[in-house]
Amino acid sequence: MEHLEDERTVRIDKATIANIMEASRSSDESIIVGVRIRPLFSRDGEEKGSSGILGVSGDGCCALENPEARESVTGGESCPEIKRFQFDYAYSDSSTQEEIFRDIGAPLIENAMSGFNSTIFAYGQTGSGKTHTMYGSADDAGISPRIVDGLFNRIETAKKNEKLSILVQASYFEIYNEKIRDLLVGDSAETGALKIKEHALYGVYVQNLSSFVCGSEQKVSSLLSQGNQLRSVGATLMNEQSSRSHSIFTLTVNVKGDGKSYFSKINLVDLAGSERVKRTGARGGRLTESVNINKSLSSLGQVINALAKKSSSGKSVFIPYRNSKLTRVLQESLGGNSKCTMIACASPASASYSETMSTLAYANRAKNIKVKAVKNDSSILVDRLKHEVASLKQKLADMEREQRSNDADDEEEEDDRATDKYNAKIAELGSVIESLNFDFEEKKRQSSDLENQILREKAEREALMSELEATEKSRTDTLSELAALKDALDDAHAALEVAVEERDLARETEEEFYEELRECEIDRNYLRARVRDITLDLKDKQAEYNDAAAEVSKLRAEMDARRSSISVPEEAHKLIILRSFMETMCATLAQEGNSGDRSPRDLNEQQLCAALKGHIERLLLGESAAVVASPSKRYLEDALRYAQSLSET
Repeated sequence: MEHLEDERTVRIDKATIANIMEASRSSDESIIVGVRIRPLFSRDGEEKGSSGILGVSGDGCCALENPEARESVTGGESCPEIKRFQFDYAYSDSSTQEEIFRDIGAPLIENAMSGFNSTIFAYGQTGSGKTHTMYGSADDAGISPRIVDGLFNRIETAKKNEKLSILVQASYFEIYNEKIRDLLVGDSAETGALKIKEHALYGVYVQNLSSFVCGSEQKVSSLLSQGNQLRSVGATLMNEQSSRSHSIFTLTVNVKGDGKSYFSKINLVDLAGSERVKRTGARGGRLTESVNINKSLSSLGQVINALAKKSSSGKSVFIPYRNSKLTRVLQESLGGNSKCTMIACASPASASYSETMSTLAYANRAKNIKVKAVKNDSSILVDRLKHEVASLKQKLADMEREQRSNDADDEEEEDDRATDKYNAKIAELGSVIESLNFDFEEKKRQSSDLENQILREKAEREALMSELEATEKSRTDTLSELAALKDALDDAHAALEVAVEERDLARETEEEFYEELRECEIDRNYLRARVRDITLDLKDKQAEYNDAAAEVSKLRAEMDARRSSISVPEEAHKLIILRSFMETMCATLAQEGNSGDRSPRDLNEQQLCAALKGHIERLLLGESAAVVASPSKRYLEDALRYAQSLSET
């Protein structure tokens, strides 16, 4: 990547570069898609002897059976609902790694040796066999180690027969939780903080990513093994060695000699598998990893959908490469300067039907994407840049002649500006030419320096190992402290469970309280309605009472009017007065008789007259309205005079 570092300061118009390289552009090609079925495992829960729900045929056809839905056919029988897909290659669970390499890996090597970038990426749900397909095992190598072996065999043949000078560089990084981490530098300070950049000539690349010159297959295998040991993996319910990151291993092949000068890249991409949390049982950090994996794969699906739509319609479509780091680093592979191959790994288990269906639909859309790979021919680019420099120099000479013939100040200033512009353009193109004509011997010297650096790093690692052994005792002490902390954590967990139970009880009590409150609210509304009804009834009763009171007042007035109009005979008044006299006398006698030893017979006439006089006076004062009416008052006065005369007598 050092030649990229030198060229980052050179500003080149992308449209100009595209025009310069148009002659080396290949015709449109579709992404090659192959599907591989993994064998059934005991954890899949299938019946013994079952072949699963997914099958393939030799012509690239895949048939997926829905284990639940059924279609009725003539005769009352039934057959499974089957969905069919057509791909470039289809491999059954009995296929071999050599077979896949022969169909997919071998053509990639020839593309690389011809100057074309190539990419292979494996996609599928977790536990579907992606990493096994890409890297395999010690006894059964995957497609990546086989490509490395085949590439160096092809390089040795080219060096002997074509007398070419070929230099191979390797880099390896992963995308873990949307952070890029270099897998070939171990504990480097920059690990996990790498950034993505874009260059006008070389496209999208990772800044400050380490790149090692490899002179043999063993060197590449060593770097690949080192990177795989540092890669993020973890156990889930579906896979004991589940990849928790997307990894990209890149080989850059530089070819020079016999009038040729070109380079190419081989990108070997192992994607992390899509996951369903319910099935994988992801918790805590595993859950965060799962979310980021699914998010980046979703972004990749959006990019594939947009590219497929663009290829089918021929119209300009926005491609969301920047939605995730995965789609950004795969921008050149999916829709740019690269021949691309996708291996879709699928599970034949019935429990994985929905995931397998999604994987096949994903691959079916990807095969519609058209790519235009460009041959990275440095000689063509240099020749065209030289021609551009010559043209600019000619224009500069013409302008100088015009400048000498024109003495106007304004025109001189304009010519000076144009001259500076063309000089700057010539300088830019000269820088590009120098960067494209990099010296392979210098690269070899850099390789030697890198190897020396590796030796120094190994010595440093040995020193670090001794330090690690010295700290082992302190680690043991720390473990004992952690055990004590674990006990304390268990106690805190028990207390937390009690608190949770109390909280649940409080919630239930609160719910009951709110239920009673709602019932009280209902009763209050009912009582309000009753009060309104009673108030209305009282108003009606009040009106009735007022009417009755008015009627009584009217009747009393009529009675008073009638009473005043009735003329009572004088004899009747006399009888009333006499009756009153008799009652008064009897009451007086009774009072006097109770007040002492005297009996009513002991009262003389004077005492009776005095009592009668008092009674008449009370009547005249108005104590008895019944007998003090106007017709009887005259008789009372007569009786009073009579009583006075009796008392005087």
